[in-house]
Amino acid sequence: MLFHEAGHFLVARLFRIRVTQFALGIGPVLLRRRKGDTEYSLRAVPFAAFVRIVGMEPGEECQEGSIYQRPVAGRLLTILAGATMNFVLACLLLTTIGVVWGLGQGVTVLGFTDGSPALSAGLKTDDCITAVDGTEITSVDDLVRAIAPKGPGDVQVTVLREGQRQTYSVPTVSQKIEPQEASQFGLPTGATERSMIGFKPGVASYRTSAPPWAYLTHGVRETAYFTKETVGFVWRKIAGRSAPQEKVMGPLGIVQTVNEFVKLGIRPLLWLFAALNISIGIFNLLPIPMFDGGRFVIMAVEGARGKLFDKQKEAMVHLVGLMLIVIFAIAVSVSDVQRIRSGKTPLQEAAEEMEAQKQADLDAQRPVVPPAESPAPPAVAVPDQSPGTSARRPAPTVEKDD
Repeated sequence: MLFHEAGHFLVARLFRIRVTQFALGIGPVLLRRRKGDTEYSLRAVPFAAFVRIVGMEPGEECQEGSIYQRPVAGRLLTILAGATMNFVLACLLLTTIGVVWGLGQGVTVLGFTDGSPALSAGLKTDDCITAVDGTEITSVDDLVRAIAPKGPGDVQVTVLREGQRQTYSVPTVSQKIEPQEASQFGLPTGATERSMIGFKPGVASYRTSAPPWAYLTHGVRETAYFTKETVGFVWRKIAGRSAPQEKVMGPLGIVQTVNEFVKLGIRPLLWLFAALNISIGIFNLLPIPMFDGGRFVIMAVEGARGKLFDKQKEAMVHLVGLMLIVIFAIAVSVSDVQRIRSGKTPLQEAAEEMEAQKQADLDAQRPVVPPAESPAPPAVAVPDQSPGTSARRPAPTVEKDD
């Protein structure tokens, strides 16, 4: 929020629009300092920030330095500057991740299963797998799909260990799978086995030779990707098509999530801050009264018609928008409190709901057969073959090891 409000402040000053207050936090003032027309303050509640731009309150339109005394382009750019700064900060954070941890993407070895062929072949925990049989590996899906169809025999696994690349010949083992799971492993429909080498995978980055501009390009590309995903999430929420694990978090949920990411290390925390900045930017651009997007629409219409709206009535519209935002924040916070009382973190809750959805999808894909005694009955689920039970057999959880 500091960067967001700094964006409004800097562009307003660029167009010689007066800014009378720049506050970090809300509530009672702890520290205050005036410089020129602007009072800078630090407030008691370390949540949010705000700037007070002359002209944004009813009756200020004609005051000296009012935003409405400047060209329409200056007004619109001042409004857009807050969200723009959030995207810029996200890009800088994602660029920093690339500079510090590298641009190469691979799969790290987190641990081994019992009797692991990978362990016997010489792989170690924290090895970064970069290729299988010469095929580049950049994600866990790449690794699973590269090994699953191999069948009996050895695969050549290239790993990065302490900056050195080494290749190991690792025998595969076979694992039974349900036919409806075959597509998840890149296997033909109906396959009942897949190959694996017996370790628990995770995502890893490693340093590569890259020109300086490649890191900025990476940051821009990652920012664009997260922006696309966040816009898709918002659209799915509006359309009522979001997945159960796709939820909006309030302040309490964000604090919980930050706490979880702190435990994971600096890199995941920087990634989270980038995602939060993108979310703040996008939500502020929604055409809702009180949000920057709502003000932008109003100012754009005013510019097109060459006449200002009644600012008293506009203030009422923004007040209604504020009330809706407060109601929404309370509703989201209730969900946060319920989750906290259950002892779950947002990450745990999302993981459980993803597993439940995956189980439901597997159940829905189970083959159906009619009872033999009925010539044209409705389809029913295949029953468990255990004596004395009529309950449907639960589908097995998809094995995550490889």
